[in-house]
Amino acid sequence: MRYYEGADYWVRYVEFPNMASESVVLSHGDGTFTILINTLYCPERQQERLAHELCHLREEHFYRNDLSIAQIERAADGVSVLPSPEPELPDVLFDHPPDQIACFHSLESMENYVQKYLAQRRRKREELRSRS
Repeated sequence: MRYYEGADYWVRYVEFPNMASESVVLSHGDGTFTILINTLYCPERQQERLAHELCHLREEHFYRNDLSIAQIERAADGVSVLPSPEPELPDVLFDHPPDQIACFHSLESMENYVQKYLAQRRRKREELRSRS
């Protein structure tokens, strides 16, 4: 997906209260984002952080369930990472633990989860049939 500045995302240079964070991406929940860059850092570091945050958008890291946060951050820094092995997906939609509920940040993430869960169930059924 291609994002266009001023239409899909906005960049704001803001003086943060401290230097604990160099930049932040805020999702508006409608597919648009605001990138906040901390002006307490030098202009070169600000440009590095802008490139880092734009990489998150370009690679659609907000919708990736196959990478850990650490892997996503390394990928945004330009370090090659491999996806984690696909974990066993619990049936959070229909058989969730009583103290938890299913929570998805977007319709796409829910659809992705359901598709992976159904594929996992099909594989398990096929394995059971092949054993019989």
